[in-house]
Amino acid sequence: MTRPPFIIQFTNEARPEGRNIGGPVKASVVYENDGVEILRTLGNWLFEAREYADFRVDESHKLMVGLVGLSHKHTLCVIGRRRVVEQGFDTIRSVVEDLQHVQTVRVRLTNANNGDFLYEGQFRVTIEPLTIVPI
Repeated sequence: MTRPPFIIQFTNEARPEGRNIGGPVKASVVYENDGVEILRTLGNWLFEAREYADFRVDESHKLMVGLVGLSHKHTLCVIGRRRVVEQGFDTIRSVVEDLQHVQTVRVRLTNANNGDFLYEGQFRVTIEPLTIVPI
């Protein structure tokens, strides 16, 4: 059985004014219910082994927010990442959790090298019907 994903596509669009640049982009994703944080994780960029995606000018990348739940079709299965320190080494671990009652997802994009703020947006999520829309 295929579980449809919730995906948000981001594009580093060229602008006529100023210098257009690219760089490594990290996503922080916060899952909320009635304004209360349920889970915070590093975003999972599709087709990226790292916790960031290299955005060149006019390139698009897709961020997977979740899938229809693994344990129950009315939950949101989150596949994210979390940075942990183990035996003195900084590593990235996968996070897989079924969340109930997720109403909104907040996404913040930052430059992975220097932490510069790039974007923040909030999205309403519904399982039935399967939708994710900007607020």
